[in-house]
Amino acid sequence: MKAGFEALLGSYSGSVLRTAPPLCGTIDQDVPGTAQGDWYHAGSPDSPEDPHLALAHDNVVVSSGVFSSGTSIPGLQGLGTLLFSPAHSGRVQREFSEVVADGNEYCYDSFTNLVGSILVLKMPDAFSLQIEKQTAASCGAGPWTLSGAAVSFTR
Repeated sequence: MKAGFEALLGSYSGSVLRTAPPLCGTIDQDVPGTAQGDWYHAGSPDSPEDPHLALAHDNVVVSSGVFSSGTSIPGLQGLGTLLFSPAHSGRVQREFSEVVADGNEYCYDSFTNLVGSILVLKMPDAFSLQIEKQTAASCGAGPWTLSGAAVSFTR
């Protein structure tokens, strides 16, 4: 019976199955001191979770990074999740668990459902994160700078 249920775990349409263990996934992806995990929009209630932000890994294709942005970041409302392929060096598409409070801005692009825009984020310290949607075709080589439109989140 267990194998029968595991064979159904995957994308909503069933077109992509989860193959990475644990097959049922994980619910807590927080990595303290890094950008990976759940972030809370200051002044918003805990429930509903719409104003908050999750920087995590996809629940089906665990090698993909995902922005789950809710309603607090202007221009991202209603887009659902934004997927990307993480890089393990540099400041473009950087794996969330490798982004720390180092004074640098990090850039993300190549989203199929967010064309003509990039996301720039920065961790001012281990417990806060700033993020902003900016108009640009791609991240390019940088540098990137957050403006007054950046939205702040805390842990």
